[in-house]
Amino acid sequence: MTSHPAEPRMKATRIDEISPGLVHWTVRDERTGVRCDSYGLMAREGSVLVDPLSAADGVLGALGNVGAICLTTASHQRAAWRYRRLFDAPVWAPKHATGLDEPADGWFGHGDHLPGGLRALHAPGPTEESYVLLRERSDAAGILFLGDLLVRGDDGPFELPTTDGNGSADPQRALASLRALLDVEVETLCPSHGAPLATGGSEALRRALADEEARAHRRY
Repeated sequence: MTSHPAEPRMKATRIDEISPGLVHWTVRDERTGVRCDSYGLMAREGSVLVDPLSAADGVLGALGNVGAICLTTASHQRAAWRYRRLFDAPVWAPKHATGLDEPADGWFGHGDHLPGGLRALHAPGPTEESYVLLRERSDAAGILFLGDLLVRGDDGPFELPTTDGNGSADPQRALASLRALLDVEVETLCPSHGAPLATGGSEALRRALADEEARAHRRY
């Protein structure tokens, strides 16, 4: 199958488990040098892929039966359309997203529920139609898929994207979006650019906000 313009040519050669029922794979976009990350959330109705990148055929079995594909923002189409055809799985996208290579099968807004027990939370700042996806759990060990709201390297703290071509369109709105997440108790953070954090998610969000507010104060 041919790739869409939104899809890097590189393919992940491994898919790793972060925690039971949650897997992750990563590639570096050869066009920009930016690290890109994707996730698979196992659910009864089939696994849900979040911002999926290409993976080598030999490791796709780790995803199991794929039931749906969810995009946090239009710029994360990646391999979504190719995997829609491969797995016969619907693609869900933000309802006012523009620039999609193909029409989505389902559209969502703030507070809407998605396959896999995910809930969409509007998180503008990176773009207007930027979302995070929350998988809540009764034991507070929730999972938060961050999209472009926060990024991370191979380790270390989370931060707002830099402004050198891959940054937030509106950093102040991104900070407001981050503040709104402090009421959400999560254990695992899954950025679309950077290594996931398996434990201590809520504390990492609080540290990221404090660090970004301190940077903003020094600038102004």
